[in-house]
Amino acid sequence: DSLAAQVLLLAVGVGLLVQIYSTAYLAHHPRYRSYALIIILFLLGMIAVVAADDFFVLLIGWEVMGLCSYLLIGHEWETSEARSGAAKAFLMTRIADLGLLVGIIVIGRTYGTYRISEVVDQTPKNATAIGLLLLVAVVGKSAQFPLHTWLPDAMPGPTPITALIHAATMVAAGVYLVARMLPIFEASQLVMTLLAIIAAVTMLLGALCALAQTDLKRALAWSTVSQLAFM
Repeated sequence: DSLAAQVLLLAVGVGLLVQIYSTAYLAHHPRYRSYALIIILFLLGMIAVVAADDFFVLLIGWEVMGLCSYLLIGHEWETSEARSGAAKAFLMTRIADLGLLVGIIVIGRTYGTYRISEVVDQTPKNATAIGLLLLVAVVGKSAQFPLHTWLPDAMPGPTPITALIHAATMVAAGVYLVARMLPIFEASQLVMTLLAIIAAVTMLLGALCALAQTDLKRALAWSTVSQLAFM
């Protein structure tokens, strides 16, 4: 649909710019080939998330992005900051992704189908339980409170990767999931209230933390956290 088409154009457009910039930024890096390949795999995962009409295809793309982000954040694995930042991002987002997995199973049991278009076209059922499970995954992937600290710590990765993770791919996937499953979220007042509280807290917290940073990349990371909460 039009939402998926717009996000696809945005994601692959930013991905193309990152690849072009990387040819100069990492031209002489000994692991440039593997780096470029992982970015392509990362974008394929994002395309699967955006274009899928099956929840399990979406889950596969969701996890591929998580794996690739771990590899890209830890690209300079010789440094302890890169290793710890990659491990923190991987573990925090994987724990949150359990919410998506269980949520998909509950959706299948409730609606009798795993096709996204068929689920959103039906009258919402079991919306609170499903919405809360999906919200856990969204909070982890989009670095929202209380799972917000992994994004600023992901900055030891190469600068083009910082741009790729911030701009139109991994962290935006959580926002996209909310947009895609909005009928279910809207059917539960509890979920919508909790979503609003998390967003408000994260907006304020991210903006205040950005003000206190002296490192430019970490300041941009906190700003990204705040902007994602706004979205």
